[in-house]
This record gives sequence, structure tokens and C-alpha cells, in this order.
Amino acid sequence: MKRSFLTAVITIIAMFFIFTGEAKAQYKNTMFGLGVASHSIFASKDVPSLQFFPSGAIGGESLFKMGHDHWWFGVKLHVGFTAHRDPLVREQLGVLMMLRAGLGIRYVILTDRIRPFIQLGGTYNRIFYFTDDKKASVAAAADVYLKHRNLGSLSLTPGVEFVYKRNMSIQVAIDGEWVIVYNDKQAFGLFPSITFMFYM
Repeated sequence: MKRSFLTAVITIIAMFFIFTGEAKAQYKNTMFGLGVASHSIFASKDVPSLQFFPSGAIGGESLFKMGHDHWWFGVKLHVGFTAHRDPLVREQLGVLMMLRAGLGIRYVILTDRIRPFIQLGGTYNRIFYFTDDKKASVAAAADVYLKHRNLGSLSLTPGVEFVYKRNMSIQVAIDGEWVIVYNDKQAFGLFPSITFMFYM
């Protein structure tokens, strides 16, 4: 008897937090998040300017409701660091910085505490190199091995958001990218991320 009563009390308390958390988050119109990610570009060996190690990245994301709980407009910005796979090129160029900005339209399939979604969008990637006292030689190497420093891509992003505490959630997603390489063989990218989101 006591065990049944205790189970019922715990169930009621859990349901209270579930439904109050859902209602509070569901009717907010904007989200902002900070998170970590990894960026990998897969290109043919015939495209030496895109032979990078996977990069670690940090950044943020904002989402704005588009008049309905299921539709959101999103923007994101990440900064990561990587290096060229070829050791000789890596010695000349050193550490590279990748700046990634994106826009997208998200459709949230379910709007409960567990929220799977799909997002379509586009991203812009800019690759930077750092100069030192060998500025001329670094620039020369970049002209050869970093011909594609500006990259556009189309992305498809499946993911899921877990609302766990009132107006806070954890989002897990992975961007699959078709990287558009001008006048060269095309490439593909993967961008898995974990983001802590805040409803505002």
C-alpha cells in the first residue's frame, strides 16, 4: 500500500514538471544557445586545398518562431581550428581557423519535451591562415594549397532537442553538407554538434 502511494506521488510530481516545463518552453518565441561541434570535409585527393583534419569548434545559434510552434528560422556562427593533412603543407601553413556561418528553416516534428526536427539551410565557410616572420612563404603556400578559402554549402540537418528544465534544453544535431567548390570536384561535409539552448 505504502509503495503504491509513493509511486503515485512520484508519478504526479514527475507529470507536473513534465507538463509545466513543456508549456513554458512551448510558447516562447526565441531561443539562443551555445555549444561545441566538430567539422569534417570529405573531398577527393585531387582537391588538395580541402584536405583537412576534423576541426573542433565552439559557437552559438539563435532560433526565431515563424508564427507556429513547428516552424523556426535559425542562424548560427561557429569558429574552429584545424590543420592540413599533408605534413609538408601543414609545416608551411600551420594552424588554420575556420569561420562558419549559416541560415536555415527548421521544422519541429513533435513539440513535447523531446523534439525531433529537420532543418534545411545554407552555410558559408571562410578559412584563415596565420602569418609570422615568414609571411611571404606562408602566403605563397596558401595560394597553392588554400585556393578554396571561401566555401558555400547546402545543408540538411536532422536533430533532436531535449527540454529538461523549464526554459532550457539540450540539442543534438548533425549537418550533412554538400560543399560547393567552384570549378573543381565537389565535396561533402559533416558537422555534428551539441548545443545548450535557452528559451527567451
